[in-house]
Parts: sequence; C-alpha cells; structure tokens
Amino acid sequence: MDNPVNEPAPSASAKWSLLTVGVGIILALVAYQAIPPKPSLSLTSFQRSLASGISEERKGAYESALEHFKWAAASPEAVETDARLDSLAARYRQQARQECARYQAAGSPELYFIPNQYFHYAAVLSRQPIPEVCH
Repeated sequence: MDNPVNEPAPSASAKWSLLTVGVGIILALVAYQAIPPKPSLSLTSFQRSLASGISEERKGAYESALEHFKWAAASPEAVETDARLDSLAARYRQQARQECARYQAAGSPELYFIPNQYFHYAAVLSRQPIPEVCH
C-alpha cells in the first residue's frame, strides 16, 4: 500500500504573511487609483497661455495679452478649458460694459478703446469672430 505523504500544514506565520501581502496589494491598488492624473501637455500649455494672458493684461500689454489669449482659445475644446475660457470671457465682457458706461457717462469717447480692448479679449476667449464695441 502506498503511504500517503502528509504535507505539513501551513504555519500561522505563513498565513499572516500571505494575508499581509494580499492586503498590501489591495492598498497599493487603492493608492494608485487615488493619485490624480498628470495634466496633459495641451492642458498645461493652455493653463500657461491663459495665465500669461491675464498677467499681460494686468500690465496693460494689450497685444501680448491678446496673443496669449488666442493661443489659449486655440486649444482643443474640453469641458475644463471651455469653462475657464467662458468664465474669463464673461469677466472681461462685464468689465468692458462697466468701463464703457463709465466713459459714456463722463463724455469721454476718446477713451472707448479701453472697454473695446476688454470686449476684444472676451470675443477671443469665447471664440467669437466679432467683438462688441463701446458706442
């Protein structure tokens, strides 16, 4: 008769080691899922162009700001980029209307170029071909 070979039962420490490894793998997968993805190169370029445009606008560098805004607006359409563009365009449109009303009230048509610059920013950022104009 054949003697059945008795395999030794796994020890308690081996069971704990396997359990620890299993829990470690699960935790590693959870941690990996929690890491936010790196922004794509186009998103990074968009953010940089938008930030540069805002910075140039604050310095009063109209042409340079406009170029940066054109670069940002040329980025592929996406929910995040479109929301940022729309928000900034609305802010510039509101600022343009306030400035236009102020210069109209003051009777200063020679200063209408200032709100018109903001209208131009708003048009570029909202991807509109024709900006509003202060009359």
